[in-house]
Amino acid sequence: MNFDTKEAQLFRSTFHSHRYHHSDHICLSPKFPMILSASQKTRPSLQGYSNQKRAFTSHLNFAMKSLGTKSTESLCGRYSTSSNIFKTYSHAESKDIFPEWLTERKDFQKQITRMSNLALIDLGLTCEKPENLREDLEKRALREWCRLCPFFKPLSEITGTEVCKKLKTYYFPSGSVLMKEGDHGDNLYIIYKGMVEIYKNSVDGCIAVVAPRNHVGEVALETDGIRKATVKAQGDVVALELKKADYNEIILKQKPKEKYETADFLKQVPFFKEWGKSKLARVAWDMFQQQYNEGKIIYEINSKPLHFFIVKEGSVALEVDVTLKHKNRLPVDNEGLYLVNMKKYKKTIRICESTDFFGEEELILGIPRKTRAISMSPNTVLFQLHAEDFNNQFKEKDKQDMQKIYEGRPSTGALRKSLNKELQVRASKYQAILQASQISPMPQGRLFQDIRMNKKVDWAKKLMTQLAGKISKQLIEEENYLEVPSRKSK
Repeated sequence: MNFDTKEAQLFRSTFHSHRYHHSDHICLSPKFPMILSASQKTRPSLQGYSNQKRAFTSHLNFAMKSLGTKSTESLCGRYSTSSNIFKTYSHAESKDIFPEWLTERKDFQKQITRMSNLALIDLGLTCEKPENLREDLEKRALREWCRLCPFFKPLSEITGTEVCKKLKTYYFPSGSVLMKEGDHGDNLYIIYKGMVEIYKNSVDGCIAVVAPRNHVGEVALETDGIRKATVKAQGDVVALELKKADYNEIILKQKPKEKYETADFLKQVPFFKEWGKSKLARVAWDMFQQQYNEGKIIYEINSKPLHFFIVKEGSVALEVDVTLKHKNRLPVDNEGLYLVNMKKYKKTIRICESTDFFGEEELILGIPRKTRAISMSPNTVLFQLHAEDFNNQFKEKDKQDMQKIYEGRPSTGALRKSLNKELQVRASKYQAILQASQISPMPQGRLFQDIRMNKKVDWAKKLMTQLAGKISKQLIEEENYLEVPSRKSK
């Protein structure tokens, strides 16, 4: 089969356009074989779904080769639906992609229209309805959304679908309490819209902010115990509730498998390689997952250490604040005053990726956070362990061994020296590029000299803008003030 045909090129452009909007996840449906068949300008068999299903593999291979895709997994993803493939295209646009005989069919037109509206479905309204009153498209949209939630990722397809049937919508105005520390846990919430804040009676202020797609309240259901924290709505919040009875009936029987998979992942962490299965299993049962968007602060400098973290997916940057001061004596001042320019920068001291852990140092030493942790990936997933569980699961020898794996925070002097060098190197690189940008040889004469200078000025502006942009991302604050020298310095 020739894969440089017009039809193959059409599929390539269609799918690459889809990938631009929806990452690398391409979605297929039971009707997709018919669409693939249409790309070959031949009528698909209309003898029933079973014939289409048998032809699915060959049609799928055609699309994969057209795209240069090596595996079915990379094309379809683990779970596949037809929802996203139609989001970019209306019925009118579909005429430019599919043959006329197909676009004229009413069932095809209906499918295009339904799929293009999938992204507009309000799942809050969907979960207000009993499961038997929800439309098929609403059920599909809900299941698709839930697949991206950490709570659903360990669940099988059947279990996830059963959980979706039990979800019920609740609306919380700003400042209202979703659950209170010390109360008995009888449900959990998956945040659909808005943000919620976590508070503990033993800590002043908010200790964490939970974003959409994350869940709160599962620990109390797992242990059949009381709430360990209070959860409040930061603004207006829409949450999907799962009752304890449904959790016990559907989820609890699958928990051992999920925790076994967690323990299996922990075995990949170098620190845990020598641990026995039973010890790893105990740690896995106390851990929970949390998802963070890119740029989300996981914890701040000087905050109280409440969790130990292991990166499952994505990456996390650990940052410190470094202050640089530059003094200049005022030449016309008899008192010898100094003009001080103070700049505070963010400096990354470590990037944590999958199987790396962080947050242990402050828990072991019992001190406030010395670093700031920030998610560097669109969907960073972390395993977390509460401070009290960390102290129960890890013995003193374990903690001592853990401190040897990663070097401690560099000294303030070393950080300042490193940052100064980094800024100087960056400035010297741009200066070298600027000098290399001089255009020569050039014709002589005033007119051509002016043209040459204008080009150099344009280059300089662009380069300095880039340099200023990179530095401003690191710069937190800048301050200028007068300083009176001490008697000793006089």
